[in-house]
Amino acid sequence: LKKKTKKTKVELPEIIPQDPAPRQPIPGGTKTFKAISWNVAGLRALIEKQPEMFRKIVDAEQPDVIALQEHKLQDAHVEDLTKKLKALLPEYPTVTFACSTVKKGYSGVAVLCKARI
Repeated sequence: LKKKTKKTKVELPEIIPQDPAPRQPIPGGTKTFKAISWNVAGLRALIEKQPEMFRKIVDAEQPDVIALQEHKLQDAHVEDLTKKLKALLPEYPTVTFACSTVKKGYSGVAVLCKARI
């Protein structure tokens, strides 16, 4: 008898709701694509105050693409935040930002990809 090994479940922070239904296993050899999206309501605050929470979510979900909404950055902040995100998540070499030019510090989106684009 082979002993089944259980995958250790990474517990997500309480702020992230999880569906109680178990996820279906993916057959071996199957190619998959996973994207996650998150309204961060201020990316600088997240990266400065709770980078470990962000890292934990990425470790648990293992997405190919991460989309972040409402980062509230201005163009002047992008270079610094790109460096911080690449240091926190080195497996995501592609980091792209779109910032509001009409209203500074308003809304905006960021996309992180595992693939180099």
